[in-house]
Amino acid sequence: MPRAERHLNSFASSLAACESLASQGEARLLRRADAISRWSVAQQLDHIVEAAKYCLNFASQVSHGEGEDAASAGKTKFIGRVILVTGWIPRGKGKAPQVVVPEDEPDLDRLANRLAGLRVECGALADRSLALDTAECVARHPLLGAFTACDWLRFAGVHTRHHLKIVRDILGAG
Repeated sequence: MPRAERHLNSFASSLAACESLASQGEARLLRRADAISRWSVAQQLDHIVEAAKYCLNFASQVSHGEGEDAASAGKTKFIGRVILVTGWIPRGKGKAPQVVVPEDEPDLDRLANRLAGLRVECGALADRSLALDTAECVARHPLLGAFTACDWLRFAGVHTRHHLKIVRDILGAG
């Protein structure tokens, strides 16, 4: 199985968990546990959607040759490589770029539709798995350095699972 397809399948699995959470009602979506995160469950999901949109968009751009030349763009930073290899993001160590910080009160009615939109984008990218696997250029992550198309797909899944673990802890908090 091509790497891109594997990463998209992994992300799609995490996306299904997000869709399930989004359908569990307002009380669960508005739940907070400040000792775990300043963001509510809905804000976590809103952040997942915004970050995933960027990841999928950059993967698509790179697969169309619209990124930077890998030789001149620099390397993936060490922490970026660690995250991609281990599939783990240390909790509380990074700050979300402003462009993906969730709204204070995300529109709960739109959340499910936005998640469904991501599923459509995944389907469109799945049709391009060979181009994603063979793309030779990169796009820079604002904190982690240069990512290939497959790196962007891998990061989308890793990042989503990171926030799903936070959601699980918020919902499990007394």
